[in-house]
Amino acid sequence: MTAILVSVVGVLGTVMGAALTAFVAARTEQRRERSQARVQLNDLRVEHQRWRRERRQAAYLSFLEALGAADRDNQGFFRELRAGLMQGWVTSSVTRPGGPVWS
Repeated sequence: MTAILVSVVGVLGTVMGAALTAFVAARTEQRRERSQARVQLNDLRVEHQRWRRERRQAAYLSFLEALGAADRDNQGFFRELRAGLMQGWVTSSVTRPGGPVWS
């Protein structure tokens, strides 16, 4: 009788140990999967931030190029305007007595 009882306790212990091991393994697998999902999400987040940074940088460089072109055009227009005014001032002061006349 005791031999049967010892055998039953041994079998139950083995079954309980196997169940506990399966339960712990399942929890470990779930944690591993969640960890991998977090890593993938973090990688996507980093990639998206890099994309946004590159896009902002490209927009800023484009803006600076447009600003430089507008500034060069403005300086050229100012030079032409000043050259025209100086031309008018020189010819007016020579042709009209009393000093320069702005036309």
